[in-house]
Amino acid sequence: MRDIRLDAMFQQVAAKAEELRCGTAPEELIGSPTVRAAAGLIAGISLNSTTFTDKGAWSMLDEVQKRTVVHFRPVSKYAAWLESDLEEKRLREDAETDEQRSFRQYIEWQTETTYCMEFELKSRLAEAIAVLAKRSSVDAMRAFADDDEEALRMARALKEVGSALEKMGITP
Repeated sequence: MRDIRLDAMFQQVAAKAEELRCGTAPEELIGSPTVRAAAGLIAGISLNSTTFTDKGAWSMLDEVQKRTVVHFRPVSKYAAWLESDLEEKRLREDAETDEQRSFRQYIEWQTETTYCMEFELKSRLAEAIAVLAKRSSVDAMRAFADDDEEALRMARALKEVGSALEKMGITP
């Protein structure tokens, strides 16, 4: 069996990932788009403590590579591919029924990156946040949001915080 560490591609990606760890800005990385995209994907996974299946990681790498190439070479064949992919996605979304759209948005919402936050908070403040979460609504958030979608996300976020506080035994 071949040792993956002797593979030239592995060594290039490892070198770029090390450069990122040592403080090199992502836009200053040089090398092929595939290597830069792979290093960026690895760094992103490390920063967000995210795990992917092999299929998911390769799919993400393909997408990141396309976007990297398009960013640095907008006249490349990848730019045309990405443009056609985005157009096909837009056409599919336009053809969706309300039920299909709702289901797709629900799936996208469920597959968003999840952050696990841990912080200390005085009990009186935690109780106040629990009350805020209980009384929050999309209508209440509209005053602070740019649009309805942002108000909906803010209300959902407060409900999530309220649920987490409730699980800890803090209820309004």
